[in-house]
Amino acid sequence: MNRGQYFATPQKVFLTMLNVGLIVIATALCALGLWSSGRSIHEEGGRNSFSCS
Repeated sequence: MNRGQYFATPQKVFLTMLNVGLIVIATALCALGLWSSGRSIHEEGGRNSFSCS
């Protein structure tokens, strides 16, 4: 439907940039979450790394 027309109008340019930005933010949040979980497991030796207390 809109394939290849991402920059056809100013509105489509804005929406394309918004979508790319949201994907970048989501990827960064996922990567940072995985990194912090891995770091916690590494530092705690695998005990109570996901504890809420």
